[in-house]
Amino acid sequence: MRPNLIRTLTLAALAAVVPACGGGGGGGGAAIAVLLASESATGIDGNGHSDQQVMSADGRYIAFRSAATNLIDGAPDTLANTDVFRKDMNTGAVLRISRTAAGGEPNGASGYPSISADGNFIAYSSAATDIVAGATANTNVYLYSVSANTTILISDATTAGVQNGATFRYQAW
Repeated sequence: MRPNLIRTLTLAALAAVVPACGGGGGGGGAAIAVLLASESATGIDGNGHSDQQVMSADGRYIAFRSAATNLIDGAPDTLANTDVFRKDMNTGAVLRISRTAAGGEPNGASGYPSISADGNFIAYSSAATDIVAGATANTNVYLYSVSANTTILISDATTAGVQNGATFRYQAW
């Protein structure tokens, strides 16, 4: 899918939620604000495609997959892998969810995020082998806790019987 089409679909999904948040507007209807999730905290548009967006129950947090290398201010992404990010739509803060224990870029692609109702937990799959110790070269599922700043390996594709690096998506919430 083209990046502009993906951005349009993301914006359309956000615009559908905003009227439920209230606000004034002409003609008795609620004002609709269109917000972009795939930008840095300082408002710089992502320079790569973003998709697979999911939203917390109140719409405050958006988790998504992106190939953009400029979403984290001051920490450019130098590897050619997709990563999972969480954007706080109230503050603008962007957090890379798929990362090594030291906070660096993982050595494999990540995607298919699922977010908890309160936005604190993000589950995702990744082909990276350096997110947590013991991960295999197959695609695994991880759970990141924002409040604890920790990632745990939920399933090891080797022991789960998944072969040939098959990609799968968990919808936990």
